[in-house]
Amino acid sequence: SDRKAIIRSFPVTESLAVMDTIITDKTGTLTENKMTAQKIWVLDQDMISVMGQGLSMEGDFIQQDKVITPLDHPAMSQLIHIAGLAHNGRVYEDMTDEIHQLKSMGDPTEVALGVMAAKGGLKKEPLDTEWKRILDLPFRSENKYRASYVHNKDNDIYQLMVIGASEKVLSMSTYILNASGKSIHLTEEHMNKVSEAVVMLSRQAMRVIALAYQEYKSSLATIDPQGVKNLVF
Repeated sequence: SDRKAIIRSFPVTESLAVMDTIITDKTGTLTENKMTAQKIWVLDQDMISVMGQGLSMEGDFIQQDKVITPLDHPAMSQLIHIAGLAHNGRVYEDMTDEIHQLKSMGDPTEVALGVMAAKGGLKKEPLDTEWKRILDLPFRSENKYRASYVHNKDNDIYQLMVIGASEKVLSMSTYILNASGKSIHLTEEHMNKVSEAVVMLSRQAMRVIALAYQEYKSSLATIDPQGVKNLVF
């Protein structure tokens, strides 16, 4: 603690003592505790690349070498809304120094999703005004997902939005959005396509998470972890 380091397991220090070289990535995940959303997969669409690094909210969405507007694509629009709403990650401007810097608060994965949503045209503050978060189920390792229950009062829409490990979210899903944004039954063929995309992205040393939702006609009293099912992937 004198050197501003805390060791959870003492045997780790023995391993470090005999290491000559440590090889890691350069994205800042380990050194700065920051993550960046870089790829998006949607059923029956070509892979989408998200430009920009770190906390900068400037970055294009590229598909087949062309810039696209996510909100113009129904499935992408739903994904961007979940990425912007269903978490507590925040990006703020630090005004304490002469040079203003962007800083983050919350889980790095959630912050990265919020930044991606902002790049897509949905910033956190306007979203929180348009949508009211009624309930929240924080991420727990035993659940492998987090969930937020939100309400859009202008359109009277209730949605349970879920973010979590791809295999867990897929197992809780009964439907999937196609390219036109229509909810269709999730088939074995669809599940194979999802698994192939997860493997491909994982081989690129990316952390893969999935987003899903479910619409409700009335308000929920609580979010029961065992009752989260029949999601739209």
